[in-house]
Order: sequence, then C-alpha cells, then structure tokens
Amino acid sequence: AITDDMLGGFISEDGQYLDATPAGDANVQARHAHLMKSIHTIKDVDPSFDEIYVASFESPSDPDQFIRERGVEPFRRLLEAAVPYWQYDYNYHIAMRGQ
Repeated sequence: AITDDMLGGFISEDGQYLDATPAGDANVQARHAHLMKSIHTIKDVDPSFDEIYVASFESPSDPDQFIRERGVEPFRRLLEAAVPYWQYDYNYHIAMRGQ
C-alpha cells in the first residue's frame, strides 16, 4: 500500500487523488464514466469536498505496481501533474469534440 511516509508527506489529508487512463485508451469513455461516478459518490458523501484531483497513469496503471517498477519520484511527479476533477472533465469533453 502507498503511505504518506513513502511520498515524503506529499499526500494531504484534505485531498483525494484518482487515476485516469491516458486518452489513447480504447475504453476512455467507459473509464471517464466510471471516474466521474466515483467523484459523484465522494461529492454525495460530502458536497463541500472539492480537493479531488485526477492523475493520468501510463502502464502500469496500478499505483502500487507503478511505484514498485518505477519508484517513488516518478509517482510523485504524476501526483504533482494531477488536475482538479472539474478540469479533467472539461478537458475530456473538449478532446471528445475533436474526435
């Protein structure tokens, strides 16, 4: 399991990070729908909770496996590049219009 100690205090108690499959994935629409359902579930529990970020993982997409294979620093860079959920959703819809 990933712990805050592994990441040097990077993960905030006030934030939730979710992973997204890169845009080239064949199941991007299904993944987007699943991710948005997860976000809505979080918002249903606490409507005021807005610290939700989406990080796009390349292979391997499992965070534990990613850290074992690539190390903590590349994982931290992924989290640093994470975008707020509303920006992820906006970017998704803009990208879908262009297809």
